[in-house]
Amino acid sequence: MKSRTLVVVTALALALLAPVAASASSARIAGLSVPSDLVRDEVGSFTYLSALASQGNLLWVEPGNGGNEGAGAVLQNLWGGRHGTWAVSVRRFAPALGQAMYLDPIGPSGLPPFTFMSDPNTTGQSLDLSWARAFGNRTLGLRYQRSYQSRQTAAGTTEGNGSDSRNVNGFAAGLGFPFHGHDHEVAVHWQHRTFQGTNAATPDVAGSTGGTSWLVAARRFQKGSDGVTWIPAVKAYQFNLDRDDAAGALRKLQYSGWQVGLAGNWTLSSDDLFVFGAQFASNRRDQIDPTATFKRTENLSPAVFMALESKVQPWLTLRFGARNTLFHNVKDDNSGPLTPPSSTGRFDTFAFDMGASVKLGTLTLDAVLAPDFYDAPVNAVLNDGLGTSPFPQVSVGYAF
Repeated sequence: MKSRTLVVVTALALALLAPVAASASSARIAGLSVPSDLVRDEVGSFTYLSALASQGNLLWVEPGNGGNEGAGAVLQNLWGGRHGTWAVSVRRFAPALGQAMYLDPIGPSGLPPFTFMSDPNTTGQSLDLSWARAFGNRTLGLRYQRSYQSRQTAAGTTEGNGSDSRNVNGFAAGLGFPFHGHDHEVAVHWQHRTFQGTNAATPDVAGSTGGTSWLVAARRFQKGSDGVTWIPAVKAYQFNLDRDDAAGALRKLQYSGWQVGLAGNWTLSSDDLFVFGAQFASNRRDQIDPTATFKRTENLSPAVFMALESKVQPWLTLRFGARNTLFHNVKDDNSGPLTPPSSTGRFDTFAFDMGASVKLGTLTLDAVLAPDFYDAPVNAVLNDGLGTSPFPQVSVGYAF
C-alpha cells in the first residue's frame, strides 16, 4: 500500500512541476547515484563529444536546484543533417573539470576543514558550442566553451569578479570508433583560465595571467551475454589555480586526479536497468606559497555503487541508487593520515538517492526526490514536511 501511494504522490507532484521546468538528463544520473562515465546517457556527451552525433534532436532547460541552471538544444537535422549534429547551451555554471574531492583547503585559505570540494572555477556565464559528425564508422566531436565573469569598479573592469573565479576559454575534441567489435570513446579537454583585480575579502588575490587545465577520458562499451553491457572507463585531469598576490609573489595551487572504473549495465525485462560497479580514484592538492608548501592526497579504493531503474508504468519510471567507499583515506605528505571528522573513526561516504521520470508525450521530466519523499510520502506532502525543495534536482527534455 505504501509503495502504491508513493507512486501516485510522486507522479502527481512531478506533473505539477512540468509547466515550469525543462532539461536534459543530469537529474537521471543523480537519481541513479552512479558515475556518468559508467552508464549510457545523453549527459555523457558533455565529456565524450563524439556521443553527440547519436543523441537526436533535443531541447532542454534546467532550474537551479542542483542542476546546470540553463538551457540548450541539440539539433541533428540542420541542413538536412548533412553537416553533422550541432549543440548550443547557455548556463549560469560552467561544467566542472574533474570530480569532487574530499580535501579541505589547507594553508592560508582559512576555510573549514574537510570541505567537499569540486572545481571552484565553474561560476560565470557559460556558453558551449558543440559539433559532431560521423565519417564512416568513426565519429568526431568538437566543443568550444566560454565562461566570463566581470564587475565594474572605479578602476575599470575587474575580471573573475575579483576572486578565484576565472574567465575560461576551453576547447575539447572527442573521437568514437569501433575496435575489436566494441565501441570506444575518447576525449581531450583543454582550458585557459585568467582573472585580475582584488577583492576586499581576499586581499592576497591580485590576479592571474592564466594557467593550463586539462582532462583526458576514455571508455568502452562491450556487450556480453544475458543482456549485460560492460563499461570500463579511465579519466585523468589537472586544473591550475595559480595566482599572484598583492606583493607580486606567485602562489601556486594545483588540483589533479585520476579515476578507473568498471560497471555492468544489465537490461532487465525490456526497459528496466540494473547497474553494478566500482571505481578507484585518487585526488591531490598541491599548494606552494612564498614561505610554505602544502600537499594533500585523497584515495578511494574503491567506491562501489549499485542502481535500479524500472518503468513501473508506460509514463512513469522510478530509479534508486546507493554508493559507498570501502577504503577512503586522506593524508598530508608531511604529517601522514588525517583523523576523520567523525566519532565513528571513518569518513562517511555512503549515499542513497531516489529519482523518478514522467513522460508526457515528447516531454520527459526527470527529478531527484528529497529523502522525506520516500520515508513518508503522504505525511510529508500533506504536512509540508518536504520543505522548499521536494525535488533537489529537476531536468526536462523535449525530443523531436
